[in-house]
Amino acid sequence: MAESNRDLEAVSRRYRELGFDLSAEEIEKFFPRIEQVEAALDAVRSIDVSGNEGALTFLPRRATEDPDNG
Repeated sequence: MAESNRDLEAVSRRYRELGFDLSAEEIEKFFPRIEQVEAALDAVRSIDVSGNEGALTFLPRRATEDPDNG
């Protein structure tokens, strides 16, 4: 694999911050799949949704508000 141990450690730290506790060895084992997933995520993020109507903004009510009033 072209990745150095230092790079694998950096990837391991990054995923640990996201809640995935993977060792450098596990990262090396799963790295091809991780690259595929990251490429898929980048493709999804690149979809241009500017022509679509935006989602409604969720505004939670305060617990003290009257639930029947608005």
